Amino acid sequence: MPQAICYISNAPTLLDESELHNLFDYTVEANLKKNITGILTYKDGTFLQLLEGNNHEISTLFEKICKDNRHNNITKMIDRPIDYSIFQEYRTGFTSVFRDNQIEDLNLFIESSENSAYARSFKAFLKPFVLIHA
Repeated sequence: MPQAICYISNAPTLLDESELHNLFDYTVEANLKKNITGILTYKDGTFLQLLEGNNHEISTLFEKICKDNRHNNITKMIDRPIDYSIFQEYRTGFTSVFRDNQIEDLNLFIESSENSAYARSFKAFLKPFVLIHA
C-alpha cells in the first residue's frame, strides 16, 4: 500500500552549501533506487521532507532518519496511506530544494495538485518555507 510520511526537523548546526549538496545528492540517489518519491527542503536549519512509497520502505527510512544525528526535534506531520504520489511526475520523482526559485517552483507545482486533501495538507506545511522567500 502506498504511504506518505512528512516530517519537520532541525539541524543541530547550520549546514553550508557544500554539506547541503552532499546530503541532497545522497538523498535523491538513495530514494530513487528504492522507488521513493517526494521532496526534501532546507532553510535556516530547518528540514521539511515528504516521502512517498511502499509502506515498509517509508517506515524503515523514517526510523533511520530518526536515528540520524543531522536531525533534532523531529515532528511527524503526515503519516497516511495515499492513493497516488503527488511527486511521481515532479522532476525526477525525488527532489531536493533549498534555493528561492526552487521553492517557488515547488509551491506552483503543489498548487496545481491541490485536488486532494493530502496535497492540501502538504502545502500547509510548505507555506512557511514559501513565506520566508517572499
